[in-house]
Order: sequence, then C-alpha cells, then structure tokens
Amino acid sequence: MAGWEAEHGCEAFYACLWDDKRIAEALRKRLQESGAWRVAEAIAA
Repeated sequence: MAGWEAEHGCEAFYACLWDDKRIAEALRKRLQESGAWRVAEAIAA
C-alpha cells in the first residue's frame, strides 16, 4: 500500500483494488468462500 497511491491515503488504496478486474474477482472469491461477502452486502445495503 505504501508505494501504490500512497499520497491519496488508505481509502484510495482500497478503492483502487476494486477497480482492477482481476484483483476484484480474486477478492470477491475469497470473501464468498469465507462467508464475509454476505456480511459486506448486508452492510452496503
């Protein structure tokens, strides 16, 4: 994180992760497998 858009802070780093399709797919898969995706959807609603 420190070397990737560091000047924009932590929030920008995490938002940028979801902009990269390959990273977003991998994250979503892991979150679904762990059950955390359901929690994230509930929070976002």
